[in-house]
Amino acid sequence: ASQIAATKATFTIAMTATAALTVLHMSPTCSTTTTTTLCEDEESRNFDQTHKHHRSQLRFYKQKWYWHNENSCLPNVSWPPNIPDDSMFQSLKVDLTFCKRQQAGKSRRRNSNGHNNDNDNDNDVEILQDLEFRIASFMLLQQDEETQEEGLSLIQQLAEHGHPDGMCAYATCLNDVRAGLEINPKAATSW
Repeated sequence: ASQIAATKATFTIAMTATAALTVLHMSPTCSTTTTTTLCEDEESRNFDQTHKHHRSQLRFYKQKWYWHNENSCLPNVSWPPNIPDDSMFQSLKVDLTFCKRQQAGKSRRRNSNGHNNDNDNDNDVEILQDLEFRIASFMLLQQDEETQEEGLSLIQQLAEHGHPDGMCAYATCLNDVRAGLEINPKAATSW
């Protein structure tokens, strides 16, 4: 009897969870009986409508959020949390130069000894990429277009090498029109 009660309880929990998931996935125009393709079409339509609305507001946004105003704090970001300030930037560039030299020396020694420790190499690359990311993040927030473009180039390289923060930052640049890029939200979502 207790096994039957436990089975009934498990079945009831499973049915409740299934019903909750069904409610979560339903929308007025995209029911659970609708094919996935139709749901994706609706999502694409919603995205395009939202994008069109915000594009129509672009002039207002630019006036409200004037990036080239020296008194402005824009762009203001909450991510990444460890963007260096002016006083740290130069020392991070020196650290980056040192890390690159150290990595090149280790690479030469590994090649000459025939010893290859992939874990050490992965660690070194990760540290180097994280440092490059912090530097690039600082550069993207500067008023000078040339500095922004240099930061964008670093971010793009990091993204292309699979650095997760670099990929997210590059998508943000594509979506937010940074460093002279044209807005491209569809390319941004691919990153």
